[in-house]
Amino acid sequence: MKKLSYLSSICILILGICLVFGSHIVHADPGISPSPVVSSIPTSVPTSMPTELPTTLPTEIPTTMPTAIPTDLPTTLPTTVPTVVCSPLPVNTGTVTTTITLEDTAKYAVWSRIMTPDNNNASYYLVIDNQCGIKVGGNSINPHIWFWINYSDGSPSNRIVVNLTSGPHLLKLIGDTPNFGLDKVIFTPDMSCVPTGLGTNCNQIATPTLASSATPTQTPVSSSPTASLTAASQTPNPLVTDTPIPTETPAPTPTPIPGTQFSVTVLIHGVGHGGDNIAPNSNGNNMPIHIQRTAAVEIYNSNNTLVASPTGVVTFDPHTGTYKGIIDVGRVLPAGPYITKIVIAHHFYKSAVKIVTITSGESNPITLDAVQEVAGDLNGDGKLDIHDFNIILNCISDLGPAKKCTSDGKQAADLNDDGVVDLTDLNLYFREVAVQSGQ
Repeated sequence: MKKLSYLSSICILILGICLVFGSHIVHADPGISPSPVVSSIPTSVPTSMPTELPTTLPTEIPTTMPTAIPTDLPTTLPTTVPTVVCSPLPVNTGTVTTTITLEDTAKYAVWSRIMTPDNNNASYYLVIDNQCGIKVGGNSINPHIWFWINYSDGSPSNRIVVNLTSGPHLLKLIGDTPNFGLDKVIFTPDMSCVPTGLGTNCNQIATPTLASSATPTQTPVSSSPTASLTAASQTPNPLVTDTPIPTETPAPTPTPIPGTQFSVTVLIHGVGHGGDNIAPNSNGNNMPIHIQRTAAVEIYNSNNTLVASPTGVVTFDPHTGTYKGIIDVGRVLPAGPYITKIVIAHHFYKSAVKIVTITSGESNPITLDAVQEVAGDLNGDGKLDIHDFNIILNCISDLGPAKKCTSDGKQAADLNDDGVVDLTDLNLYFREVAVQSGQ
């Protein structure tokens, strides 16, 4: 007896096509030949994919990479350099025009020997080959003495260093301060050299001639003088002046009698070969920010009475690691024995007391023994104490921004004069603190 069972339709999803198969399955008794399977399978199979399915990739997707750079992008770098806008230069203040010839293409340090009428921020402008003007100086310095500077915009850390090619270069020196004196300008490739005297100690220098190249400006009608620039070779000879030329013959100026002069050498602790209280012969920072400092010589007679206290400038010599200079008393001291003491701001004088004997008619500078200056008297009260320590703590910036530091406090707390107040300065203070008062 045949038993038939109907197999439900099966939907098989193949490539998105649902095929339905219907079939009968025959179960036969033993010994009976099976009957042919009756199938409802379609007699034909689709020969192509359904038309609703895409047979190719979407046409909006590119099949190849672009063969050309888009036309809206630049194909070359800009051919022009943005124009540099220079700050305006002073006018009608006196101008010196000259040339300088350099043997080598190199980096040059530029030094200027100047004299100012007062301690205000005196300066002049230096223009090289029609480049932007450099404001030379601008910081407060001692007046009425020749002074070497090599910084700009009033900051001793802005040292003037220029890259120049070999050959001639045009220089313009433009006045910016009334009665400003300019004696010499030096271009030297020796970055370690600090000029002294007339600057002949620097090797391979190139010095423009100022006195023979002045370009005078017209005398203004105004009766009040404006700024003028003075240039000279050794003594200042007015090159350019804006004051009317007098018609009367001036009376001869008497030749000043030179006063007693002292040649001084100062070792500042933490700077150069100055050492410190623990290691007097050790080396410190050999590139100080302040290459020139103001020093005073206190002069006492045999009764220990202060008879004079002239000031002058001492300049750092990187070869010896010391500050050197000539300090003029301004008058002739009577012959006899004297005690001298050199004073520099924020420092103690530390040297054995020695007697200097001045003879009658002394014309050459009297050489004093080298002296040491102990660092750390930041508030100038004559001792090292908690007040000086607090100034350093307020300005130290090793572990974070300074807490409460003024510009004067930062300059005083920078004991080794490297431009920052850090643990090096604090360590130097601890090494100095054994000395509680000057001698």
